[in-house]
Amino acid sequence: MAKNKILTCYSCGNRGVMKHIGNFINNEYFEDYDEYGNVVCHQLIEEVEWILFECPVCHNPVLVSDYTCIGMPDGYSEITIEYPNLNVNYKGVPESIKNAFTAAVRTKGIDRAICLLSLRRTLEMICKDKSAKGKDLESKIAYLVDKNVLPKMMNSACWILRQLGNDAAHADDVEFTELDVKECIEFVSIIINYLYSMPIRIDQLKSKIEDRKTKKE
Repeated sequence: MAKNKILTCYSCGNRGVMKHIGNFINNEYFEDYDEYGNVVCHQLIEEVEWILFECPVCHNPVLVSDYTCIGMPDGYSEITIEYPNLNVNYKGVPESIKNAFTAAVRTKGIDRAICLLSLRRTLEMICKDKSAKGKDLESKIAYLVDKNVLPKMMNSACWILRQLGNDAAHADDVEFTELDVKECIEFVSIIINYLYSMPIRIDQLKSKIEDRKTKKE
């Protein structure tokens, strides 16, 4: 990877060129032996490069992993911001929802009220994408829960997002803590993972396991 890299720092929301600090590579190999214990096969299976950057704005670390699975038939690679991360896998996530969510997170270090408003907007977009019926966000969430699109547990999380989003929309003198914002970001990330990326990842891993079993048979 390039030394300095354009990334988003989720500590402060800055997106720009991060200063490269250092990196190391961790490899995993498959080895096979003959009857005398000699190595007859030494094949690279997985490679993970860990790269550490520094945000020029808040000076906090940004840790990135560059993962490559050479052992898979078609290969597989993925670059992930490991720290500070959002715990979101964007597989299958509509581009508009992905952009709305990342834009919301980028404002958390600038204006917490704007961040909460943007997270509420992201939730509205998710409801629209999932064809939720209702006159307002509350009824739309209830519709998704009733149809088992969302688990009942997330109903309370969505209530918190709605309430804080509503408070942020008014000019009242309300103080939002860093923890308030952090929790709301996590709630939205869980909803995104549950509705979009998790089904795809489960299907991919299931197919991989089934293919392996078929080859053995």
